[in-house]
Amino acid sequence: MEVKSFVKEVIARLEGDDTKVVAEKNYRLANAAVKGQLSTLEGDKVKAEIKVENAEDELKRCKYPTEIIQEGSNYIRRIAANFETLESRKEDLEQIEDSIKFYTELLKEINA
Repeated sequence: MEVKSFVKEVIARLEGDDTKVVAEKNYRLANAAVKGQLSTLEGDKVKAEIKVENAEDELKRCKYPTEIIQEGSNYIRRIAANFETLESRKEDLEQIEDSIKFYTELLKEINA
């Protein structure tokens, strides 16, 4: 005897096929969400790397000015401020890199 599609659907619902469908959809959505987050973070990383490079260049310009230093305290203040900026940019980059590691591991876990 051939099983009708209606009967198959009822049996699937009784046996919990819906939970499998939900799990498969959630897997696809989670996988896509994590990949999207990684893509965004990779873009953020490039921008952060550029900010670090710019901050390094600016600190060098402050340390080694091409004009006469008029005021020693201003010279020191500019170096200190630019050093703090550089450190902040490096921390931002490190946070992004940590997030990339976290989401890469999450993606591996989801796909295991």
